[in-house]
Amino acid sequence: ASFQEAVTDVLVRKCEQALKQTGRKTLLIGGGVAANSRLREKLELLAKKRRIDVIVPPMEYCTDNAAMAAVAWERFSLERFAPLDVDIVPGLMRKRPG
Repeated sequence: ASFQEAVTDVLVRKCEQALKQTGRKTLLIGGGVAANSRLREKLELLAKKRRIDVIVPPMEYCTDNAAMAAVAWERFSLERFAPLDVDIVPGLMRKRPG
């Protein structure tokens, strides 16, 4: 828990510095880090303190790229490279072998 406190303290402090430097009144966080409930709590406190809006996506949209990185590494290690003109297919799910 102390590691989580230290990390979330740093993230909130960096967010606060960015808000001060830019003069913005809205903070948006995303990615896997946005799934951390303690960070969400601390950002709500920051929002009240600075009278700003904090936007955090619903939990199901707070993911990281671990799965994508794993698939990319697998393809790289097998030397299965896509051509540069490959079509992009958002939301494409990787089929399980067998």
